Amino acid sequence: MPSSPKKKPARQKRAASPEFAHAKEEQKRLKREAILKTAIKLFHERNYQGVSLAEVAGQLGMTDAALYYYFRNKSDLAEACILASQAKAQKYLSEAEETGGSGLEKIEIFIRRITSAIAAEEIWFPSAEPYWLDAMRQSAIRQGGEEAVKRLADFLREGMRDKSVHFCEPITTAMLLMGAIFVVRSWMPFSQIGGLTSEKLGEEAAKFITRSLAQGSPFGAGGAGGMGG
Repeated sequence: MPSSPKKKPARQKRAASPEFAHAKEEQKRLKREAILKTAIKLFHERNYQGVSLAEVAGQLGMTDAALYYYFRNKSDLAEACILASQAKAQKYLSEAEETGGSGLEKIEIFIRRITSAIAAEEIWFPSAEPYWLDAMRQSAIRQGGEEAVKRLADFLREGMRDKSVHFCEPITTAMLLMGAIFVVRSWMPFSQIGGLTSEKLGEEAAKFITRSLAQGSPFGAGGAGGMGG
């Protein structure tokens, strides 16, 4: 009776080395960042409605299927762009806070950096409420915006205490400052008249706003009758 063929031992799957796993994760992170960078520029140019995932993929030389590996749909991608932009805004607030200067100096640093980033299309916030997100995700984005307003209001309060900022209602003034900052992208076509770079535009915007705050803000409730918050 012929003997039955011997079964080959099952090949054991070797675990990836920590170095390989780290390199793979780093590659994934870099690709995701490249997608966000491209999407932010496109959303700047045509807003949410005018951009498709296929267009984002095409700009990066990716297939649609490869892009779906990172983001489920366009609203998922747009939300990630907003959250990444909010994280940068918080980073600029922290950098300004660490300077140890006056309240007005901290405001100047924050405005200069975030204005330059928006003008360079490195940060994107939708011009209206992101209706394409569900209520829970809209709430999370709103909370991020409120946190930035509160931190900017703290700089205003600090400026009033150290006498570098004219008396104003801090929350209202912070909200109006944020509103002015977020429309920077609409200034860019006009900035070319004076040959302004994104950095120069940020510098000039910061000078104008801080000068106004120091000499009597046209944004908030200025004057001795205002509320200190």
